[in-house]
Amino acid sequence: MPGDNTVPYPSPVSAPRRRAGFVGHELWVTPYSPAEMYAAGEVLSRDSVPQGLPRWTAANRAVDDEDVVLWYTMAITHLPRTEDWPIMPGLTIGFRLVPAGFFSHDPALDTQPPPR
Repeated sequence: MPGDNTVPYPSPVSAPRRRAGFVGHELWVTPYSPAEMYAAGEVLSRDSVPQGLPRWTAANRAVDDEDVVLWYTMAITHLPRTEDWPIMPGLTIGFRLVPAGFFSHDPALDTQPPPR
């Protein structure tokens, strides 16, 4: 379940967005690969061709019955206001993993009663 988030300000055709294409979506799922460790690719600042998640997902690899990696992109955009000085307000961002259909039944129903 996503929490508070913001959309990226740079245009999708700008150099930063082309290099960091993963910011275009909040959620990505890829099959696990030890060579795929960084959402933007191995060396973001040196690549002129988009790497990372957009390229990996373009391969359309199957994720059924595979070890997967869930990539979640979260960001905040702080637009400073006069009221923010000298103490900037805090903002919490994040997400929650909420299983649905994970078990075929409630596993707590099969537990032994507590000892007396």
